[in-house]
Amino acid sequence: MHISRVFSLSYLVASLLILATLLPISSPAAALSIERIELHQKQSVQVEHRRRVGNSRTQAQAQGWIARVPQTYIYLSDFSAMFHMDGMMRGFERQLNARIDSLRTERSVIDLDRLLENAERPESGEEITLAELPPADLYVAFYSKPNCELCEEVDQGIVDWLETMGEISVVWLNVSLDQLL
Repeated sequence: MHISRVFSLSYLVASLLILATLLPISSPAAALSIERIELHQKQSVQVEHRRRVGNSRTQAQAQGWIARVPQTYIYLSDFSAMFHMDGMMRGFERQLNARIDSLRTERSVIDLDRLLENAERPESGEEITLAELPPADLYVAFYSKPNCELCEEVDQGIVDWLETMGEISVVWLNVSLDQLL
């Protein structure tokens, strides 16, 4: 009985080794490159946006008025608007994939240059322009605040989605609303 167990184990190991040599060797996963640029929303803009009344999702999408976080904007390589998400939306990956596959733009989403006018570099207080952004396949403008669990969840969800895209370069504008919200 003991010999049959040894024989079975050795037979199993040998079979697995043979099968492993027959399997095609997969190439390494394509590299995702994310360059993060830290910005923060100007304090005067935060005050102005908090005073706005009405549908905050529509105002965030069309006017760039950020009164709550997280807010996610995604732009194509030519800076054309493709997607806006207020908070977390189930199934956002399907929407993004459909828009990427068709290169469909979203006319109702604010232009990236207008969002950049409201943000500044935290260390210098200087604005950043479209011309200063490194070239990329996609641009993500992500608005968050410190200690925001939903912000972290959305951030990871977007990164997980980007990892499924294969070889792609992304400039991630991480805009913090750390002053007032």
